[in-house]
Amino acid sequence: MADPSDTWFVYEHTVDGLFFKALRERITPALQERFKALGIDLAGKPRSVPHAQWKEALKLAATELFQGSEDERYRQLGNAVMLRHEETVMGKAVIAVMRLMGPVRVLKRINSTLGSGNNYIQANLAPTSLTSWEGTINECNGNPHYVAGVIQQGLVITGAKNPQVLVSDFDGHSARFQINWG
Repeated sequence: MADPSDTWFVYEHTVDGLFFKALRERITPALQERFKALGIDLAGKPRSVPHAQWKEALKLAATELFQGSEDERYRQLGNAVMLRHEETVMGKAVIAVMRLMGPVRVLKRINSTLGSGNNYIQANLAPTSLTSWEGTINECNGNPHYVAGVIQQGLVITGAKNPQVLVSDFDGHSARFQINWG
C-alpha cells in the first residue's frame, strides 16, 4: 500500500516565500548547496517540492539559521515565513485580506489559508471563547512549532494583541493547538 504522503507537495509560492524571500539573505553558499540537494535551488527559480524534501529543508533551515531549543528554532522559522510572505505575489494578497479580516475570521478560514501553501494540510480549529481557539492540524512537517509560529505571526498581522499559540499534543504528524490573544 502506497504512503499517501508520497503525493504531497508544497507549492512554488510557499517555497519562494520562505527560501527565496524570508531566508535568502541568511543562507551561505555552503548552506545553499545543502538546500539544492533537497530540491531547493536558490540559483534557479522557485518550484514546488515534495513533502519529504520540504520537511528536511525546514529542519535544515531551523537547525542552521536560528538559535534556541529545537522548538524555538522551528517557531522562529514559522514567524520568518509570515514576516516576509508579503513579498510574494500570492502573499501580498493574503496578507492584505488578513489585515482586513481580523483574528476570528482568519482562524475560521485557516484550513483554506494553510492549504493554499500545499496539498495536504487540514486544520480543524474551533472557538472556545471570544479570544481562544483550539483544535488540530493533520501534518506539521516534523515539528508543530513551525505551524505555531506561522499562526502566531499571522495573528499579529490581523491585529490580535499578545497572541499565544501553544502545542498541547504532537504525534509526529498531527498536533493539537491552543490559541489565545488579549
